[in-house]
Amino acid sequence: IPGADIRIANSLIFKDNICTGRAVIKVPIDGKYSVLKGLLSDLGYPFDSVVTIGDSKGDIEIMHASRLSIAVDPVDTSVIKAADYVLARHQLLRIPELIKRNRQKITTKK
Repeated sequence: IPGADIRIANSLIFKDNICTGRAVIKVPIDGKYSVLKGLLSDLGYPFDSVVTIGDSKGDIEIMHASRLSIAVDPVDTSVIKAADYVLARHQLLRIPELIKRNRQKITTKK
């Protein structure tokens, strides 16, 4: 899958192999949508090609924009309402099945 090896993530800062308690924030909790929108634009993919897997309120905006959304062990009822499917952590192996089942819903590159 093109773009699947691209990662944009926050990271902890270590000094002498000890965590300093500081972090480099590349994706703020309330900025996931704009980061993903920019990445999709750069790659030439629409939100219709996105499958969102999330658990928190910070994922809801992406869930609404995505063609398919899966909540895993959601921490809030609003995440449950936003998701197409809700799974417990022990059900992660169902994700490929859900994507395959919904393949017709998910489009490809513009």
